[in-house]
Amino acid sequence: LPYTSDLDISGPDSLFQLMYRSVTSIGKLRLAQWFRQAAPTPEVLRRQEAVAELAQPDQQEWLQQAIVKPMHYKHTEANTQEFFDWLREQDLYKAHPWLKLLVFVLPVLTLAAIAAWFYGYSGYIAVGFLAIQYLLGLKFQKQRDDYYDKSIGMYEAMQSYTDQLQHLEAHSFKAPLLEEIRTRLFKGNTPTSNAIGKVATIIDYFSWRLSTLMSFFLNTILMWDFVWIYRIESWKAEHLDQVENGLDLLAEFEPLGSMAGYQYAQPHYAIPELSAIP
Repeated sequence: LPYTSDLDISGPDSLFQLMYRSVTSIGKLRLAQWFRQAAPTPEVLRRQEAVAELAQPDQQEWLQQAIVKPMHYKHTEANTQEFFDWLREQDLYKAHPWLKLLVFVLPVLTLAAIAAWFYGYSGYIAVGFLAIQYLLGLKFQKQRDDYYDKSIGMYEAMQSYTDQLQHLEAHSFKAPLLEEIRTRLFKGNTPTSNAIGKVATIIDYFSWRLSTLMSFFLNTILMWDFVWIYRIESWKAEHLDQVENGLDLLAEFEPLGSMAGYQYAQPHYAIPELSAIP
């Protein structure tokens, strides 16, 4: 709608600000989309049914926890979908397949050479392996920094989404829309929260490079950055599609929760009924 500001649908002191109760970028964007573009009548009725269930008194403790959980985490302006789009374009080990072999072999050889050095063998072998790791780090410095900078910006958001999804996956609903959202969060027996939790753990280990001294030892002995870049790319191949779908479902749930919280707080407000008669 071109007149959302004039109608106080968006902007300061608007309907959007009145309704929206969460802090995540995905939920905020979805509610704004709903207010800007009318849904078909059957979908509106499904949403009203879902909001009515969430607005029941016996749902309020669970709902308030669902609304509050993301507030425990720092949500930056970084867009989750932009990160996923960027990640899809990256394929360091496909572009350099020989590097994958070195990631698994070179740290083992380096540690073995260091151990042999302590037992009286020549130290030149160990120094040679350390030098190779150092030079590899220099060669791929930009890629290593890009992976870290992009992923660390998503760390708190990934933790938040994990917590929110675990809360949603464990609940049960009567409204078809809500139950559909919940059941689609599972891929086989794997809940989306597990898949997101894995990448949050990977990013956490990757962040050990933040210490200059630790980064020097980890990256010249264990190829630390390369290991966790490999883990991120492996995670992408296995879980990214499920996670994107799961966050789309979470984005669908958040506006429903916001509306239900408002409806419960204002029980005397009228609930609009759609009519086929003009």
